[in-house]
Amino acid sequence: MENSSEGCSKRGKVLSMSMRKRSTLLYWLIDNQVLASGTNVLCRGGNDIVKKGSIFSDGIICDCCQESFTMTAFEAHACCTRHRPSSSIFLEDGRSLSECQREALSLRGEKMERYNDTICLVCGLGGDLILCDQCPSSFHLGCLGLDRVPDGDWFCPTCCCKICHQPKCEQEEGPDQKDSNVVIMCVQCEQKFHFGCLKAIGFGDMEGNAEKKNWFCSVDCGKIFVSLKNMLGKPIKIANDLTWTLFKNVSNGDDDHGGDFTSDEVSQKESKLNATLGVLRESFDPIVDVITKRELVEDIVFSRYSEHNRCNFSGFYNVILEKMDEVISVATIRIYGSNVAEIVFVATKKQHRRQGMCWLLMDELERQLTCLKIRSLVLHSSKSTINTWTKSFGFAIMSGHDKRRFINHTLLEFQNTIMCLKSLDRRV
Repeated sequence: MENSSEGCSKRGKVLSMSMRKRSTLLYWLIDNQVLASGTNVLCRGGNDIVKKGSIFSDGIICDCCQESFTMTAFEAHACCTRHRPSSSIFLEDGRSLSECQREALSLRGEKMERYNDTICLVCGLGGDLILCDQCPSSFHLGCLGLDRVPDGDWFCPTCCCKICHQPKCEQEEGPDQKDSNVVIMCVQCEQKFHFGCLKAIGFGDMEGNAEKKNWFCSVDCGKIFVSLKNMLGKPIKIANDLTWTLFKNVSNGDDDHGGDFTSDEVSQKESKLNATLGVLRESFDPIVDVITKRELVEDIVFSRYSEHNRCNFSGFYNVILEKMDEVISVATIRIYGSNVAEIVFVATKKQHRRQGMCWLLMDELERQLTCLKIRSLVLHSSKSTINTWTKSFGFAIMSGHDKRRFINHTLLEFQNTIMCLKSLDRRV
């Protein structure tokens, strides 16, 4: 997954220069003296068409026609169809604009929030993007259903309050509302709310809850959380010598999940998680985030936390199918309340493949999700396995409309993968 700050050409009519400064890659590169104004660039498209130009804060001047283009328009002008202009436009020394920014941030030790995704979180394509001021996520205006860039700071759907949909609480702070802008996140679905907005709508007894960690936005989320906690580490027999178990990297003093674990139970949990990681590594090459330099498979298996939505995997569980205490098939799953659950990785040990083990694991998982009244299941598929998931497991390739349904949740986005969706039968 490649990330960088990429501009939105439509912002010019709406935003001030200070807003453009944080919103466009060209302005950032020149303003931070990474590249000089007038630096030569080129873009190669189909039929070996090469367009050369010079970059300036407000666009790229093409050598052949002297027209000024946004990055997206210059890529199209060169008949390049990659839809990732920051990676398609190169300097004369061969570096892409995206690489220039990565190198600059690495040398300067800049914080990760200065980096934004180069593709839209909804459709997975590049172009003119609106950038979240809270996290690295980027979006097309159309994919968000917006016709213009909002004024001032803008938080994406996963970062903003689900009541006022604004960065700051609409309730004016006063002596009795000093905590109005404190953000409370539901432990289960991870959606965020301003303390002041919750208090304004009379959401339960909010006194003393501004700093509360185990807080749920709904009765459903609370029930799902408790049910999952009660399932942890308890094998379910599904056939002869096969068992299905839910595991999570939960410490003895974890405020969110709690529980008292003996040293033997902790040791067994760690053993199962390492076995899960081993099975996944048989099937997946290492996936390293270019910004954090973290290995994503391991981070997901061990439910590692990050302050940034895109890299926060604290909500992930592991589903393990065992045969005589041997881990043979696994899946990683995150449950966003009753709305949707997300499966990122599924794998079976090589010697146990083509024996129906994955089907048994998935069948029991769907049964458990149905018991929890989860309505939809999202799955990430490689191109080589898409037919298996759609024809044998009942998934369908997600459309843009489907993705917009879950825009309030931080679903992962991997390049060269296909997101699939399955509606779960509510009958138990």
